[in-house]
Amino acid sequence: MLRPYSVFVLLFFFCLGVKVEGAAGAEERSWRTVSELSAEELEQIDLTQETLRDPQIPYIPAEPYPFSWC
Repeated sequence: MLRPYSVFVLLFFFCLGVKVEGAAGAEERSWRTVSELSAEELEQIDLTQETLRDPQIPYIPAEPYPFSWC
């Protein structure tokens, strides 16, 4: 059976491990903001915010793909 102080020690080391892991993962990013994109990448992206909407259900796009109705 675990003693009360051993539970505290285990919890402390668990939290320490989570904090170290979180700090290591924060340095590497797999994404970039729009302001960080190059001119060539910006040419390939459509940044318009006006999208045609379905006339019957206005919260989905007008194009059926990738949506399908059963």
